[in-house]
Amino acid sequence: MLAFHETALLDALKNRPGLKLSLRHVGAIPDVPDEKLLAQYQTDAPAIYLAAPKLVVENDTAKIRAVLVIMVRNVGDRDQARKGNARELGIDQYLTLILRTVNGKFIGDTSWFCKSAEFADDNLFVKHGLTAMEVAIESGAIELPYEAPAPDMPLDDFEHFHADIDIVPHTLSAEYGKWLQQPPDYTTSRPDAQADLSLAGGS
Repeated sequence: MLAFHETALLDALKNRPGLKLSLRHVGAIPDVPDEKLLAQYQTDAPAIYLAAPKLVVENDTAKIRAVLVIMVRNVGDRDQARKGNARELGIDQYLTLILRTVNGKFIGDTSWFCKSAEFADDNLFVKHGLTAMEVAIESGAIELPYEAPAPDMPLDDFEHFHADIDIVPHTLSAEYGKWLQQPPDYTTSRPDAQADLSLAGGS
């Protein structure tokens, strides 16, 4: 679930017009030793990194929280790095493009929202000619995988097969039980597709 949405978010950013032509790198935080991290930031910039997302579970749903880190070089001065100029985008412009790409958009299996943004005022970045901003993002509620209860006794060979098919965006799992009733209860939801097969010897 986390890896799937991490990939989906990065793909959305990589394919965004205005980002794919101006960024050198879009990806996870570099997997290098700490003492080489700043040098890697300098090599990658301008870049957007996705910090390891976190899954927050509440009952039968979950939300994913993550941080996008915008990293740009102070080519002229710090003010230029923040605001940009005629030749290079600044952090403000990158933030606008992230908002347009992520906020309120359906990416992966859920909607995403930007919750906050702040400059990473770390003197260590400044000393290495870098300016960084952290953008906190959060997904909408994602239903956790549903597992049907195991039957109380082994099933004999069956002669008739019926399937109710639910595709993205998924219906709440509580609705599945209604579909299994006899007769089925479709008052609040219906399967996206159904299959009925009579097997050899079936009626």
